[in-house]
Amino acid sequence: MSGSKSILGGPPAPSRHMAMAALCVAALAVSACGQKGPLYLPDPNAPVKAKPAAKPPAEAPR
Repeated sequence: MSGSKSILGGPPAPSRHMAMAALCVAALAVSACGQKGPLYLPDPNAPVKAKPAAKPPAEAPR
């Protein structure tokens, strides 16, 4: 009875698992990185802004 439908008339269980996995992959693909607005490439000629070095923490009083 290979290829027969289940009692409820839906596809056999392995097909449902594959469909659910495909749905999850599609949902992750459209969620992307979460950046709002259009994607863009930074200007290659723009100056690089360097972050200043962090100051060491002050010593705690004894």
